[in-house]
Amino acid sequence: MAERALACEPYPPPLDISMLLLYTLTVVECYEELQQPCEDLLLIARRRGAMQETIGILVLRASASCDVGALADAEADARWALERADGVRRIQGPSN
Repeated sequence: MAERALACEPYPPPLDISMLLLYTLTVVECYEELQQPCEDLLLIARRRGAMQETIGILVLRASASCDVGALADAEADARWALERADGVRRIQGPSN
């Protein structure tokens, strides 16, 4: 269903829908199908200067890369996102 939703017009779907679709593709381990939408959404987010969106997409892509054993790619995406996440909404870890 996620693949069919990504094939509909307009492409790509609005970001809130796209992020859910990317997450779904990750959960069901459709890693090949995840690559092109990630690239397309990253291009759009970067053109708009949408840092939070860019970080969210890179975190999902890093997770998928890790799952398939592409650890260098996963680290690069995760490091880029983490270095630029200052001031962006974060998930809070446990307090010390």
